Amino acid sequence: MREKLATASAANAEYFHTIDSAMCVLCLDDGSPETGEEIARQGYIGDGSNRWFDKVLQFYVTSNGTTPARLLEWLSAAMDKPLPESPARLNGNSSSHIALHEFVLETTPEVENRIGLVRKQYVDNTSVATYVREELTEFGTDFLVRSRVSAKVVVDITFQLALRLFFGHNVPSWEPPSAAHFHTGRSDAVQRAVPAVVAFCDAAAQAYRHQEESEQAGRLATLLSAATKKMNVDMQTMLNGRSYLRLFEVLSYLWPAEAGSTPKPRFLGEHVFFGRPHPPVFAQSNGLEGDIMFQDFVHLMADTDGFWSILVPEKDRIRFSLTGGSQERTRTFVKELRCAARIVRGILQGVQ
Repeated sequence: MREKLATASAANAEYFHTIDSAMCVLCLDDGSPETGEEIARQGYIGDGSNRWFDKVLQFYVTSNGTTPARLLEWLSAAMDKPLPESPARLNGNSSSHIALHEFVLETTPEVENRIGLVRKQYVDNTSVATYVREELTEFGTDFLVRSRVSAKVVVDITFQLALRLFFGHNVPSWEPPSAAHFHTGRSDAVQRAVPAVVAFCDAAAQAYRHQEESEQAGRLATLLSAATKKMNVDMQTMLNGRSYLRLFEVLSYLWPAEAGSTPKPRFLGEHVFFGRPHPPVFAQSNGLEGDIMFQDFVHLMADTDGFWSILVPEKDRIRFSLTGGSQERTRTFVKELRCAARIVRGILQGVQ
């Protein structure tokens, strides 16, 4: 459909060339979203209108001046420094004399009908997604530093414990490095539900179920320490270029499907990130060394059985954004995340 429109007229060709060659896009929206959920719904998990999904960076401005951005996750860290510094760079200079040129896409009734159908399908898919912005007040970085533990990794493990409480077992979950490491290393991902983490989560969940956290504090602290060390090692392995997950994903997509070719190995056939029977779960957290200026992080969940989250540690709390399925399911997971934070806090307090 796009190719057909682009070749229909010289005006359409210029229209698509202008969009395709743009480094970023600024979208002007109607509506005045106020809450995080409203901003997320209009900006990302809405009907998809006035959005360009093939752009790595786009801003949109609503009627009330709200100015969110749509971007690839690795750009979130890249924009953390330039945006606060931009007013100083302007030195008070601005101009309202900017020439605007309008480009109009020429369509047909057939194309308009197709656009309407696709938009309805998109709304049907995104309407089942839920976005929440919450805070964990059970602990913050000050408490974790006093406890002499890695703040980022303990936050990551707290999320893993919440998954264990929610699903009844740990599921594969992934963390890209960008939110924690400012363009350091390779664009890869790290598996967080490794055996050391699973061992801690199983023991902590069992102790919580039987109300034995105090009696088991020493053992749980030992398991927590082993899990944090393993997570740190895995992150460094990835950043040093010794990870394999992205390579496996590429091999999975490029494996020949022709008759007579070598069958795809099972571990590639199930895909790396989105294979069943496990729901897709992604969680990122930034490090102790700096804050992230954005308030809301929203990700379109094609499979709403999973979750996508960014956690931002602060001195006295953990701020997090979470995209999931139904409101009931998402709220239940938030409840388990708070429970996990209380368990981790109790373990660390028990060995101080």
